[in-house]
Amino acid sequence: MNDLATKHAIAASLASFATKPLAEAATALFESLGYRSEKRIALKPNTAETFAATFAKHRELNPDQALLSDWQSVDFLFQLTDDEVRSAPGARSAEDKNDLNALTGEPKSTHGKS
Repeated sequence: MNDLATKHAIAASLASFATKPLAEAATALFESLGYRSEKRIALKPNTAETFAATFAKHRELNPDQALLSDWQSVDFLFQLTDDEVRSAPGARSAEDKNDLNALTGEPKSTHGKS
């Protein structure tokens, strides 16, 4: 997909938030950005309680810190593996120290230069 087609796909995905269910619109947006995964879990019902029961079985989840009482709904859109992130259009290799720094938000190395 060229840059113009990508921009149109992103714009269409953003506009779909007004008419589509949140999870469907959000998944379409991520796909327009090049992120795709078949690793999905449908939380039914899509409540904070279902999320906690599914993902916090063997871990402590502090409801006050997670602000669970404020959650209106929760959807597990998909899980991206390292391979899926690397294969996304425009993905950069983290092999280079500067690329890794860009991913972590650390300043680029000047290799001893000031």
